Amino acid sequence: MVRPVARTLHYACMAGDIHKLSPAAIVDFGLQSTEHFYNLSIVVRDHNITPAELDEVLGDGKKIKELVNRFSDAPYPNLDYVTSWDFIEGRK
Repeated sequence: MVRPVARTLHYACMAGDIHKLSPAAIVDFGLQSTEHFYNLSIVVRDHNITPAELDEVLGDGKKIKELVNRFSDAPYPNLDYVTSWDFIEGRK
């Protein structure tokens, strides 16, 4: 089952509208800047990333970065994604 926060992020990315993000999506996907959102948004739209795929990386900054960097057209390939869950789970 795909969590609502992953669906919200997917919708915002497909619309290309950062204002459609929920606060939870910003925190759970480590979207600290417009560059973080734009980077992920391009990958989601251009490579048909599904809400389920986003749900799989939710809360794990390393996995989010790996998802983005699977594609050579990510505009900001060196961005690190850090989520609150990374700290809670001891990954940071």
